Amino acid sequence: MGILRAGIRAQGSLIGDQVRRGLLGVSLFGPINTERPVISGVAMAGEALSCSTGAWLGAGEITFEYQWLRNGAPAAGATAASYMLTALDGGAVIACEVSASDENGSQDRPAEAVGPVRVRLAMSGGQHVALSGDAAGSYLEVSYG
Repeated sequence: MGILRAGIRAQGSLIGDQVRRGLLGVSLFGPINTERPVISGVAMAGEALSCSTGAWLGAGEITFEYQWLRNGAPAAGATAASYMLTALDGGAVIACEVSASDENGSQDRPAEAVGPVRVRLAMSGGQHVALSGDAAGSYLEVSYG
């Protein structure tokens, strides 16, 4: 009994995405993202952000998983389609990565990041707040009075 070997001969731009998509436009390595996921909501502590799945082509049913990122690192336990921002997110850039899976595998696609996250200052009794500081990314000095 012999072994059947097959190869793919490709020329020019056929290599890459076209080979990955196969003959029918379905990836041999999982779903293909056709529209990037999008984050909606206000980037402010106490507000919720939502992440769409984007649009995908795949073989059979496509399922989705989410991972929220704070300054490029996974935010612990933040694996739902929505994320409630807290004071810990203050000043951070937030992104959401969507992982789409079908019978052929999975592919990840991040949404464009939002931020930096703003934090509300709570004041009572008619107090005023003065903020001073230089350029974005530097520390601000807060005075109450």
